[in-house]
Amino acid sequence: MKKIYPLSFIAMVIYGSLLLNSCNDEELTSEDVALIVNEVIKANPKTVTDPVIDKEDDKYASEGSIVAAVIENTSESTTFLKYFENDIPLNVDTESGSAFTEFNSRFVYKNQIFTADPLSSSRRKLAKMQVNKETGLVEVVDNIILTNNLQGVRIINDNTGVFTISKERRLFIFDPSTMRVNDVIDLPNSQFISTNDDNHYINLQYRKNDNRIFLSLYTDSNSTPAFYDATTVWVEVINLNTRQWEKTISYDNAQYPIQRGADNNLVDEEGNVYILCQGSYGLDGKASLASTQDSRPQFLKIPAGKTDFDPNYSFNPVQVNNPLLAGNFSQFVTGPVLDNEGNGYAAITTVPDAPRVLELLRKFATNTITPAESAELRLLVFSNPTSKWAKLNFDTQSVEILDIPVTAAFAFPMSHRYGDEDNLYFSVFNPSESINAIYEYSPETNSSNLLYNVTSGGQAINYIKLTK
Repeated sequence: MKKIYPLSFIAMVIYGSLLLNSCNDEELTSEDVALIVNEVIKANPKTVTDPVIDKEDDKYASEGSIVAAVIENTSESTTFLKYFENDIPLNVDTESGSAFTEFNSRFVYKNQIFTADPLSSSRRKLAKMQVNKETGLVEVVDNIILTNNLQGVRIINDNTGVFTISKERRLFIFDPSTMRVNDVIDLPNSQFISTNDDNHYINLQYRKNDNRIFLSLYTDSNSTPAFYDATTVWVEVINLNTRQWEKTISYDNAQYPIQRGADNNLVDEEGNVYILCQGSYGLDGKASLASTQDSRPQFLKIPAGKTDFDPNYSFNPVQVNNPLLAGNFSQFVTGPVLDNEGNGYAAITTVPDAPRVLELLRKFATNTITPAESAELRLLVFSNPTSKWAKLNFDTQSVEILDIPVTAAFAFPMSHRYGDEDNLYFSVFNPSESINAIYEYSPETNSSNLLYNVTSGGQAINYIKLTK
């Protein structure tokens, strides 16, 4: 899998794809599945009666907020998590908070954060993190040792969660309260591309209406610069009531089903499931006016009560908002989050490419671009502030641009909505305007305000609100 962070991504484009170990996908017997479960459980020797590490309710904060910021270069990163019990100051220095080698909040549940091992660059642990009330520091309070890198996580309730790991065509079920793996659902007949180096599941959507999980396949070849090496999207349907894989569904003319940003659940109150596909970013050679439907971003839909794609549903907010942006090198739809009544939000491309980008595009189209100019083009396309947060109506496929400053298209586009709270929170990164912030947005008044700006400690990413 190619690494997903902005600077690493740019380095990949300039210097070549990042390579990770691969293995062949093979159909598993029931004995193989049992062995996998046993390997995970043996690595995590807990029993149901074992005490959970420091689980006392009064030791960990159940209110307050965490401000996250990251300092990253092409070889390493440091994430700072700064806890505030009460109000957050307008200007925040995160460097006095907890520091971690790598942090990518996969899921926030009440006052708990679930992520890959933040204490090392390895992602072979599923960690549970909480805030120590006495010290105000964020701590790893428990973990599950994995047989490969963590990918997707969903917490369904206090005692049930699911996760996926690299190279594995299966869904693991665990208890978040004890951090014990209880079961695994094998997907023996699921889709995979044997000629690609990697096949696994990053994007997990949970539909509580019928207790089903929808797993989007990520498939990738290390021999190409693209992140996703197919022009079809496949989703595995899993029934948690029977704990069985049901079927594979597919949608042609779509690529790369990943959200880019906070890993929010894109299932509305009626049970409609939305799958955001990123397209190719032009890395497959289909850029600007030469791009096709599959190479552009789009939302796909699995209707409420159904377990198949709506073949007539494809929603590209960039094109809806401004058809003239079809001439941009790439289009971006990132950081999606759902609200109520068919509404959601995402950061979408709203700014035409700069004159220098157009100049370089002409060279790209005529195959006269130099390697240095190609690197410059990629940097301009992916790092310039060209996106704005937008309100999306998934029923009418309409778009309304919010009154929030323009942000870089590929810079940790985070969006958050907590529980039944009305307000939403969006990250904005615009160095030319000295904005490195989280904005709070009220759907009721259709207005926004600056919640805080990170002045030291890296680029603002997550705003994590703790609840009971």
